[in-house]
Amino acid sequence: MEFRDHLQGAVGKMDRIVSKGRRQRRAWVIFEGVFHGPEPYKDTEIDQTPPPLREQVRKGHRRYGHMDMFDSMIEVTKVVEATKVADDVPDSKINSDRKIYPDLH
Repeated sequence: MEFRDHLQGAVGKMDRIVSKGRRQRRAWVIFEGVFHGPEPYKDTEIDQTPPPLREQVRKGHRRYGHMDMFDSMIEVTKVVEATKVADDVPDSKINSDRKIYPDLH
């Protein structure tokens, strides 16, 4: 996930909900953006690759994120809606007794 420089919409509201001064920094957020999926490298990018790796790069596809870990990415252009997460919503689907919550799979 990547945010465009000039993000539109409810950015201020989202920022207030997840600000560092708050005890609970979680928000339900609806984003709008551009989805980038696996796509082949352009020939100009492959030409810059060292010759021994060129064929491997040609067979692969563009990846995203830290160390090219992900096949896809959303480039967020707008925060459509942001609301606070209720206090009774668990941080994870495993509670303190290590039992999985039945309604979250």
